[in-house]
Amino acid sequence: APEAASFTHVAPVTVSGAREGLSRLRLPPSVLAAGREDLADLRVVGADGRQWPYLRSPSDTVDLVDATVEPGEADARASRYLLVPPAAPARANALVLHTDAPYLARDYVLWAHPSEGERFVIQRGRLERAPNDAAPIRVDFSDTRADRFELEILDGSDAPIAIDRVRLSLPSPTLVRAAPDGDYQLLAGDPRAEPPRYEVEDATDLLLSVRAADATVGAATTNPLHVEPEWWEGADAHTWILWAVLLLAVLVLGGLTLRLAAQPEPEPAGDGERAEDEPEQPPAEEPPAGGEGGEPTTF
Repeated sequence: APEAASFTHVAPVTVSGAREGLSRLRLPPSVLAAGREDLADLRVVGADGRQWPYLRSPSDTVDLVDATVEPGEADARASRYLLVPPAAPARANALVLHTDAPYLARDYVLWAHPSEGERFVIQRGRLERAPNDAAPIRVDFSDTRADRFELEILDGSDAPIAIDRVRLSLPSPTLVRAAPDGDYQLLAGDPRAEPPRYEVEDATDLLLSVRAADATVGAATTNPLHVEPEWWEGADAHTWILWAVLLLAVLVLGGLTLRLAAQPEPEPAGDGERAEDEPEQPPAEEPPAGGEGGEPTTF
């Protein structure tokens, strides 16, 4: 049984009609946003809290979802549009642009805004549409996971185009699960979870060839049992090394400070006495008096 308190989100799963004991779970965008990018933190548990084995289908299906279009920063030569997916972060591989513009031949730049870090360029290209072509414009790009996407269209001296609708293509993984009919829960959102290892993975070809029922997966919501771990529980080796170096530096500096403070101050030399460390100076030689056997004084 996995530790349910370590997962941030939970989604309901209902299985019916699984005559062969297998079901397919299509993961909605909310589950994909709650889970890790590698999906290694997903767990399917029953009413007793114990997990049921599953394997990931080798091929993903695609969901076209509407993105919220928000205007970006104004520019005299370019127009910008922020594309917000229904659940973030989202992994997308294409966008479908709907516009009434009868003709298009403009360059564009597609940006990604990740959860952490600065935005980066996904792709540069050209939006093209021939006259009397009313088909939507599709822009394909490599799989990218981000909180939102930004489409920058270089308008030049032309007026910005009117965008009616933008749809994002989201790859949707499918889980093949070995379990009878019933109600289950899908746990997601544990950054420290290790990838599960089930013996059904050794029978992948057999399981994929068996008829499986389609399970219903609800939207992911906040797990009421979730408890944030203490900072030291989530610290990795790099964090511990950093703290050890800082602690060692504090100890070394503290030791040097105490050593300098413990050294006695030298006593000043009294009148008529020479300091112990002051070397004895030889007596100065007096110059010979002029005219008494000495050498004449030269100027």
